[in-house]
Amino acid sequence: MYHLYSKEDIHKAIDEAIRVTKNDGVILVAFLSVYAIMNDNYLNGTFVAGIEENFDAEFKVKHFEEQLFTGYDIAEFEQLFELHKTKYITTVATDNILEMAEGRADFKMSDEEFGLFVKYHLATCEKRELLGSSSHLLYVCKKDDP
Repeated sequence: MYHLYSKEDIHKAIDEAIRVTKNDGVILVAFLSVYAIMNDNYLNGTFVAGIEENFDAEFKVKHFEEQLFTGYDIAEFEQLFELHKTKYITTVATDNILEMAEGRADFKMSDEEFGLFVKYHLATCEKRELLGSSSHLLYVCKKDDP
């Protein structure tokens, strides 16, 4: 959903995913956290997508084509599926805030540290309070029986 901006296109994509999925089949939908995008850009010094680009005056998320990538508030994204015949399973982080450190010259992790980090990530990747710090997320649901 990184490059879909209009409600019409978003709901068409969801409908098509449901259409091609067998009854009771699992649907995985990738999306970005608007908060992680903003933090990543600020921490990496690119400032490409800052506060004014991602939020309106009331700090509601904006979606517009010139963004190239659009991010979502987690609750906002999950609500997109309320109008569709799906059963929610989970929302999961596929990375976390350490993704931002990965490109830094001063960041390194031994194999042992990485192994421990993987265990930590798998244990915490569904925690609601941490989802917004992950750039990449998966919404997981099942197609409802007709």
